[in-house]
Amino acid sequence: MDVAKYMVTAMLLSTVFTDLDSPIILWFVFVASLITLLMGLYLVGKDNNVKNKQK
Repeated sequence: MDVAKYMVTAMLLSTVFTDLDSPIILWFVFVASLITLLMGLYLVGKDNNVKNKQK
């Protein structure tokens, strides 16, 4: 989940310092952030389910 946060932060900082006219880059960062966020949430939830079953 931290990876998604860092990708969004990098995109926001780069748009502040440079003019990103290409919407493809913005969409790529958005999609990649969404995928990594969802994967992180899935893995955290999966880990919690395994720990709850062991108790």
